[in-house]
Amino acid sequence: MTKNTGLIIATFTLLGMFLGCASIMGEKTQMVGINSNPDQAQVTVTDEIGFITYKGQTPISVNLEKSNGYFSKKEYSVKISKEGYKDQIVQLKSSVTGWYLAGNIAVGGLIGWFIVDPNNGAMYHLSPDRISAGLEKTDGQSNNDSNSLRVVLMKDVPENLKKDMVRIN
Repeated sequence: MTKNTGLIIATFTLLGMFLGCASIMGEKTQMVGINSNPDQAQVTVTDEIGFITYKGQTPISVNLEKSNGYFSKKEYSVKISKEGYKDQIVQLKSSVTGWYLAGNIAVGGLIGWFIVDPNNGAMYHLSPDRISAGLEKTDGQSNNDSNSLRVVLMKDVPENLKKDMVRIN
C-alpha cells in the first residue's frame, strides 16, 4: 500500500465516522411549543414508559429528547388541563426524517445510516412540533364564542386541520 493510498483510506474512515446526514442537519433534542386557550393550563409531558419529563403551565416550549438510544425513538403524551375545562391529551410521535433516508445515500453512506444517526437520535422528528389546545368547558360549551373570529398563524394550525382549510383571496 502506498503512502497516498493509506492517507486516502484514513481520511475517508475519519469522515465516515463523523458523517451522518441527519446528525449534520438535525439535533438530538427538539423544541415543542405548547399553547392553550385559555392560557395558564397545566401541562404534563410523559414519555412512552410513563416517566414524567415535564410539568408546567402554558404557554411553554419544552425541549424533548428524540431517542432512547440505538434505533430507539421516543414518544410522548402531553396532557393539558385546567380547572373547569375538559382535559386534552395529545400524542407526540417520532418518525424518521428525510435527511436520514435520502441524505445518507448521498453523503453519509452505511456508516451514517447504521452507526452515527441511529446512535444520537438526530434521525427522528417529533410530530406535532406545536400544540395549540382549545380547551372545552366542562359544562359542554366551547371556550370560543361561535360568533367571533379567531386569527392564528398558519404555523399554529394543527396538521390534521390544514386539509380542511380554504384559501380566501
